[in-house]
Amino acid sequence: METEKKIRGDFIDELLSGLPLSKQVIINKGNQLGFKPELKWEVAIVESESETISSFIDKVSLLINQESQKVHVKSHVHRQGDKYILLLASQDLGQEQNPLEKPLTWKEILTPFMNDWKDIRLGLGGETASALKLADMQIKGDTLLGDVLVTTHICPNAPTLPHDPVDFMDSPVDILTMNKHEVLPEMEVILSIDTTKGNRVVNHKGIAISPTVKEGYILRVSDDLLRIMEMSTGQLPVTFPITTQDITPYGNGVYHINSILQPAVATDSPVVGVAITAQSIVPGCGTGASHETDIADAVRFAVEVAKEATNGTCEFYSKDEFKRITELYGSMKVLQTLGQKSAQQ
Repeated sequence: METEKKIRGDFIDELLSGLPLSKQVIINKGNQLGFKPELKWEVAIVESESETISSFIDKVSLLINQESQKVHVKSHVHRQGDKYILLLASQDLGQEQNPLEKPLTWKEILTPFMNDWKDIRLGLGGETASALKLADMQIKGDTLLGDVLVTTHICPNAPTLPHDPVDFMDSPVDILTMNKHEVLPEMEVILSIDTTKGNRVVNHKGIAISPTVKEGYILRVSDDLLRIMEMSTGQLPVTFPITTQDITPYGNGVYHINSILQPAVATDSPVVGVAITAQSIVPGCGTGASHETDIADAVRFAVEVAKEATNGTCEFYSKDEFKRITELYGSMKVLQTLGQKSAQQ
C-alpha cells in the first residue's frame, strides 16, 4: 500500500514538474495508478503554517473520498514539500445532463467547508484553471519547453474595504505576506490575473492587459502579448491604463486601482496584469458577477503566453530599451518600497 502511494506521488510530481513523458506512458501509468484520462480533473493547492494543517488534511481527505464515491470516481491528496496538492476527479457529463441532476462541483463542495478553517489557504480558481489546462496538455503529451509556476490563494471570509467608486474585497492577510507565497524567485516573467471591475477607466467586458511593469518602471505594452491576445480572444486587443500609484506597495496611503500589480513590488522580473473586466462598475464584493466566458478568455490567454514564453517567441519587454532608460534616468526601485518617508519613520 505504501509502495503504491509512493509510486502515485512520484507520478504526480512528474506531471506537475513538466517532465517530457510520452503520451502513452502517461496514459498507462495514469490508468494503473487511478488517474483515468477520461475523467475531468481539477487541481487545488493547500498551504498553511498553522498546526491545524494535519487535522485539516484528515478531514478534507474524508470529505473528498465521500464526495468522490457518490459519483463513482477516485480523487487523490498528495503532499509536495510544505503544501498539499488535491487532484479532484469528476465525471465529464457534457452539456446534456439535466441541471437539476448535476452533482455539486468541487468549488461548491469546498467553499462552505473552508468557512471553518480560517488559517488554511486553498487555491481553486482562474489561475488553477490555467494550471489544470497545462496539466491536461502534459497528460496528452503536449509539453512545454520550460516550467510554468502557478500560484494563487482563496479566502472564504474576506471582509470588504471602502473604496471609490465601489467597495473592494479586502483580505485578512497583508499583500506583502501574499507576495511572499505567490511571487517566487524562479519566475522570470509574471502574469497577474485579477478581477478589475470596480472602476471607470476600463469599459470593456472580457479581459484587458496592462503595460509591462519592471523595477518601478511602467514600460510600453508588449506587442507580443497584444498579438497573442488577438489570437486567443478573436477580438482586437484591449489594454487598461495604470498609474505610478498602482505599482507602489499597498499600505503607503495612496490610491490604487486594485492589487493586480502588487506582484511587481516583490520582484525584478517583468509583470503584466491580466484584468477580467466589465463594461459597467461592479463592486468586488458583488455576487453573481463572475462570468465563465471571461474567465475562459483569461485562461486561454495565459496558456498561450506560457507556450510562447517558454518557446522564446514572446517578450514582455525590450531588454535594450530597458537598459537605455535606466542609463538615462537611473533606478526607480524606490517605487517598490513604502517610500523614503516611511523608511525614516
